[in-house]
Amino acid sequence: MGNLEQEKVIIHTDKVVPMKNKPDLYQFTARFGCGFIFGLFAGTSCYFVFGATTMAGLFWGWVIFSVMFGLLSVIFGDRFWTKIYRWFL
Repeated sequence: MGNLEQEKVIIHTDKVVPMKNKPDLYQFTARFGCGFIFGLFAGTSCYFVFGATTMAGLFWGWVIFSVMFGLLSVIFGDRFWTKIYRWFL
């Protein structure tokens, strides 16, 4: 039971909060770029999963997911990538 209580504490202290320090231009570009590329893959996978019938559906999926993942990556930083990593495991 002691281990279970310790795991609960770890889970409850692992919250996603925005970064405290504002990233500089290089960090912003790198984080947004990586999130944008990941968003392209996520948008493409949603195209195949949900079966969009037109190229416009694929295009808007790319736009929405790329911008969304890029901004989330900039706002939350490494915590965002940790959550994505845990989601895939």
